[in-house]
Amino acid sequence: MAGPHLTWLELLIRLGSALLLGALIGAERQWRQRTAGLRTYSLVSIGAALFVLLAALTGVEMGLSVAGVPHRAGGVDVAMKQLEQRPQGNSSPLLKVVG
Repeated sequence: MAGPHLTWLELLIRLGSALLLGALIGAERQWRQRTAGLRTYSLVSIGAALFVLLAALTGVEMGLSVAGVPHRAGGVDVAMKQLEQRPQGNSSPLLKVVG
């Protein structure tokens, strides 16, 4: 299945708008002296836009395969926190390597 045909101008407009909106959010966070600021949000927004545009241009349904990544990452985070709260003598050797 072929993806939509984007011109170079449409591609640049989409990437530029992602950069602009990410920079606006990052500038606001930097102004409030948060940890992630202008550069972080600009780069993340460009990366996300490229990911979505790549999926659209190739016609590959990347959204479904990647949809579980935040869920899995959250599950790993919860498991690591539970491992940290366990007493030291109460874990198997495998868990000691992971924790």
